[in-house]
Amino acid sequence: HGGGSLTKYWGFTGEGYKVRGIEMRQHSTSRWVAELQQKALDVLATFPREGGVPSYDAQHAVLRLYRSEIRRLQSGDVSLEAAVIARRVTKELHQYRSRSLAWSALLRAQRTEHRVPPGGKIRFVVVDLAHPEHHERVRLQEELPLEDVTPCAVHYAVAAERAVWAVLGPFGWTESSMRTSGLQRRLSEFAASSASTGY
Repeated sequence: HGGGSLTKYWGFTGEGYKVRGIEMRQHSTSRWVAELQQKALDVLATFPREGGVPSYDAQHAVLRLYRSEIRRLQSGDVSLEAAVIARRVTKELHQYRSRSLAWSALLRAQRTEHRVPPGGKIRFVVVDLAHPEHHERVRLQEELPLEDVTPCAVHYAVAAERAVWAVLGPFGWTESSMRTSGLQRRLSEFAASSASTGY
């Protein structure tokens, strides 16, 4: 494509996957999201291919897996431990200009006397993205386990959608089609468009 080396990709060799840069290879990704992406790739590998491309049935099996995991998330069956994410701390709390989740976690760390210096990693779970108090939006890994607290379904559903789209996107899926009816171009249509675009 003339754009230099690829930084994010996955490919099936017939015996296993080669992956680079996608969520399951990112140290910041929660275990739940990483395992979901791995399971999605494993599902594709179990189905026969049509012209070297995962079949339509295989792609829909991935979509069923994704929706099943979202239901599990929404019902509170995903543990806090599986939802821990990590962020590299690059500066002191007062030096952050944007109020990101990492900032919220650092603020909570300050209030609970769990200081993380620049260069270290802060590990936390998002529990309520809409909470008016930023330090209440997250819980630190050091606070786990906790009762009556579950991962924020809104935040983790978005992360799961992004991870599964990284698997299905090359076959014509959009994030919109994944979350609605699941309708997507037939494989023959995908092959025709791929031939015309050189994909």
